Amino acid sequence: MFRHWLVYAGQPARTAVGHHAARHHHLPGPPHMKAILFDLDDTLVDHQHCYRTSIAALQTQYPALQHKSFADIEKLYVQWLDVLHAQVLAGTLSLPEARRERFRQIFLACDAPLPDDQLDEVAQFQAEAYRTAQRPVDGVIPLLDYLRAAHLQIGVLTNHLLAEQVAKLKQCDLEAYVDVMISSEEAGVPKPDPTMFHMALNRLNCEPQDTVMVGDSWQSDVIGATALGIRALWLNRYEHTCPDPTLATEFESYVPLEAMLERLGV
Repeated sequence: MFRHWLVYAGQPARTAVGHHAARHHHLPGPPHMKAILFDLDDTLVDHQHCYRTSIAALQTQYPALQHKSFADIEKLYVQWLDVLHAQVLAGTLSLPEARRERFRQIFLACDAPLPDDQLDEVAQFQAEAYRTAQRPVDGVIPLLDYLRAAHLQIGVLTNHLLAEQVAKLKQCDLEAYVDVMISSEEAGVPKPDPTMFHMALNRLNCEPQDTVMVGDSWQSDVIGATALGIRALWLNRYEHTCPDPTLATEFESYVPLEAMLERLGV
């Protein structure tokens, strides 16, 4: 259970890189760090592994999806996930509606349109395959163990619905590490809007200079955090080009732990 949960619950183409030398741009760390903020999907929880596993299961279960390659289905999945998730965050589409529409478009692209009742079945099948594939990103557990032993507070800021993200933390045995979790659903706006960052700082009783943000999204996590004076670490597991090495410390893996602690400055 989140340590502040009872107090605050009612308030408002990707290929992992190999093991080569990481591109580290170390920026100065705060002298008296009190808290680490993390994004959730593809920062703490291995979202890409989950959806890729679920796509493979879908292609096995539904032969119509075998008319396209795995890469083509993945491209469609990510495309429609991004488009429809933005509508979920905006409150114009429910999560079940978004899932149904995502698979409507994927099956249409395979020349195999499905009625709504079958789309619901597909969506439920994929959601269960995604859930059972959930796992922490490699190296996350040892890092969180260390931070907890060092008495540092841990917050999670996520652009999603709260119940969905709490379930991920539980499935991955991460819930006990988290002091505060802020969702865009609760905040009313997604990162990089400053609202979620301010909420986290208030609940953790921290100032920007006491805090570090770790995330995989340059726009949502790095831009959002640094705009408020929060130092940022950018997790870049898929060899994207760093937009500005002076703005964030770039790293590719939490492993080894010693290198990660050096980046954090703890």
